[in-house]
Amino acid sequence: MARWSIRPAACATDGFDEALWRAAAFADAGADITFVEALETVEQMERYCAEVSGWTTVNLVEDGQTPWLDPASLADIGYSLVIYPVSLLLGGIAAMGRAARSLAASGDVGGPRAGFDEARALVGWADYEERVRTLETDGDGPR
Repeated sequence: MARWSIRPAACATDGFDEALWRAAAFADAGADITFVEALETVEQMERYCAEVSGWTTVNLVEDGQTPWLDPASLADIGYSLVIYPVSLLLGGIAAMGRAARSLAASGDVGGPRAGFDEARALVGWADYEERVRTLETDGDGPR
């Protein structure tokens, strides 16, 4: 069984050229998707997409090192995949803060919000309840 050992953030530990070489080597070896962590300039982003075959990935983090570009600009550069690993979490934190301040001031969260039924549907609550009913009728589940 082949084992691969890669140090994270090759740009930070070994420089951009080494990180680019590694990504190209993995693509040449058959990797479907590559990712070079923490590119610091648009020029690095362009070079990565131009020199590495296959799907290229950019990871955009608010206040991160990689320049934040709009989706059209990222597509123009040549990115195949864009991930926003904490954007929804950060937006949720901001919304929870606004709701908490509004609750403290007026007793209401104010503004648009999801209903409880919408939240239950989002997390698959109906499926969970059905599984519980099935277990109860089978005699295999808790009573």
